[in-house]
Amino acid sequence: MAQNTPCILLHETCDDGQPPVPHALLSSLQRKDLSLSHAHDALTVMADVMARHRRMVGGAVREPLIVLIVEPDRLEGAWELADAVHRYAPFTVCWLFQSEYEPRLRQYTPDDASARQDDAPPVRPAEPAWEPTSCEPRLVEYEASPSSTRQLHRADDDGASAVLSGEELRMLLTGEEPPGPSTSRRDRRAR
Repeated sequence: MAQNTPCILLHETCDDGQPPVPHALLSSLQRKDLSLSHAHDALTVMADVMARHRRMVGGAVREPLIVLIVEPDRLEGAWELADAVHRYAPFTVCWLFQSEYEPRLRQYTPDDASARQDDAPPVRPAEPAWEPTSCEPRLVEYEASPSSTRQLHRADDDGASAVLSGEELRMLLTGEEPPGPSTSRRDRRAR
């Protein structure tokens, strides 16, 4: 690992006077000569990861990014972040620090996500509050008032209406042939 490798620490905010990152972990990271930055929001970290990933793919940077999630069970969206980093940013290394597990510091793997899903209670899909109805297409006729008719009907240069009549619309939707000789708009203009 090269000097000044960027490392984002995702951790809780310091509310009760307790340091959000254990002192031993922080001093160990500082001895590794990492360029540490602190974050408290998983979405912000993911934005940084994807920006760095784009620069890395483009060749602008060479060093991978390290994301270290401190106590992921206490952070909203931490597990989803770890999964997304693993899936969408292969040049980023994601590590987890959990004080109650052994080893306390380990690299994230997809097995971590599946183990969490096995521990979670099953989620029952919500039942719809309404019954779906038939979605059959149907023709609805619209009676326009005289004022709205003036706005809808626009005459071409030869006086033909640009809006379809109810009969023309029905024929288009049902695929019926018009009765008698062809009277398309083009034929009317040719006359």
